[in-house]
Amino acid sequence: KMAELNEIKMETILVRYGYRLDCKLGSGGFGTVWRTLRVCDDTPFAMKIMDLDSLASWSRDLIEEEAEILISTRHANIVEVYDVIREDNILILVMEYLPGGDLYEMLASRGARL
Repeated sequence: KMAELNEIKMETILVRYGYRLDCKLGSGGFGTVWRTLRVCDDTPFAMKIMDLDSLASWSRDLIEEEAEILISTRHANIVEVYDVIREDNILILVMEYLPGGDLYEMLASRGARL
C-alpha cells in the first residue's frame, strides 16, 4: 500500500513538470530509476527518484551535493543530468536516457568487471 501511495505521489509530481512514468528500470540503496516520457513530445528520460526521508542525513547531503555537481558537468562519458526537481522529501534527477541496461550489465555481458 505504501509503495502504491509513493508511486501516486511521484506521478503527481512528474505531471506537474510535464513528464509521465513509462517503466521502472531498476532500484538501489538510494532510490529507483524510471524511464519517463516528456508529455509534449514523448522524449524519453531516465529519472532517479529518491525519498530523502528514508536516507541518513549524511547521505542526503551527499546526494544533493552530487546532484548540483552533475547538473553542471558536461562530458561525453558521463550521463547528462538536465534538471533536479525537489518537492517535499522527494529528490528527482532528470537524466539522459541511455537504452541497453546499466553499466554493470554491459560489463558483465563482455566478461569485464568494475
